Amino acid sequence: MLAYESIKLYRYPMSKLLQPISFEPHRSAQEQIRQRVRQMVTRGELAPQERLPSTHELARHWDVNPWTVQLALQPLVKEGLLTRLPRVGTFVRAQSKKLSRIGIYMLGEIFEHQEGPLPLAVLAQLKHCLTREGIEPDVWIDMRSAAERATVWPALKQAARERRIQALIVPQLTPAVLSWLDELALPYAVVDQGVVPCSVGVDMVSFARCLVERARELGCRSVGLISGMSRHETHCKRKNEVIFADFYRQYGLELELAGIRTKPQWTLIPSCRNATLFAANIEKFGFDLFHRLWSLPDKPDAVLVTDNVMAQGVIKATMNLHVQVPDRLKLICTKLSHVPMFTPIPVSHVVVDESRIAQGLLAQIRRQTEGQPCEPILIACDYLSAEESPDTGQLCDVESAI
Repeated sequence: MLAYESIKLYRYPMSKLLQPISFEPHRSAQEQIRQRVRQMVTRGELAPQERLPSTHELARHWDVNPWTVQLALQPLVKEGLLTRLPRVGTFVRAQSKKLSRIGIYMLGEIFEHQEGPLPLAVLAQLKHCLTREGIEPDVWIDMRSAAERATVWPALKQAARERRIQALIVPQLTPAVLSWLDELALPYAVVDQGVVPCSVGVDMVSFARCLVERARELGCRSVGLISGMSRHETHCKRKNEVIFADFYRQYGLELELAGIRTKPQWTLIPSCRNATLFAANIEKFGFDLFHRLWSLPDKPDAVLVTDNVMAQGVIKATMNLHVQVPDRLKLICTKLSHVPMFTPIPVSHVVVDESRIAQGLLAQIRRQTEGQPCEPILIACDYLSAEESPDTGQLCDVESAI
């Protein structure tokens, strides 16, 4: 119980709490008010021992019955987020900032490797990172259907409400999952390209620069590009594809600065707009696109590949066509730092360090628990020569990662 002399009788600033709520018709006002207050407390947006406005004042601001506000806040008192002192008011209870258990939400497709190795690699690095910090990772694998994932997973919501997890990390973000994350009223962090402030993604400017800089160092005068990233904003269904458009703008700028030539027909992107079909055939797309590129009468000195799974298909295609690498063609492929990529031919690599992604995700969680604002974290890339590129590394299979 709070001592009276320790109470900070703050009535303001409460501007964020008093902002209007756009009530959703399919959910009760009571539930939505409770979610708003719970979220602000758990994310540190309301200071410990800060006094909330009166029930009648909150009801007036939100245009609801005072009894609705009263019923909305009662469970938060039982959860230990708020405390009530008779004839004094309702106060924010101080929360422990020490993180001891963080949930990691994964889609069931992780078993099918449809998303490529990145989510699994990030999961493995998250487990190392959290364990090293004395935090227990709690992996949740959602085996529900795509339609069911449009709503919050009841078991996960219950775990959040009972404080069995203090935060949630999502290495595989989809629009459906993003639509209900706020309902958990927990600090969360996601792997994505800036869709939400608490995201961690790859720095596309650095990515484009590394690819072109490596080609320049190899003495290439012309390059082609094989990529799984959508080039045009008009095709995008999600904001991160705008980031991909930024990649292509930076790529063009870097080529111009380096004096390296390219042609529109040398930039190959799968025309498939079916995400499931594309995810299940990434390597084959790489194989087919290289065949298409190499059938052209005029060929580039180098081919840059932006996806590590697609790169495996490209490597197989060069061997299938008996292309002399690196004498006739230089290959520059993307790979993950801690995931082995067997390359029987000399290949240079642009490296994405998934351990830095894991560290960034934890940093985003800490910012929220400490009440600090979040901004997207972008991880810079690096590149390795064919001599430096390892063909072995730390394996991350599903069983060991989970």
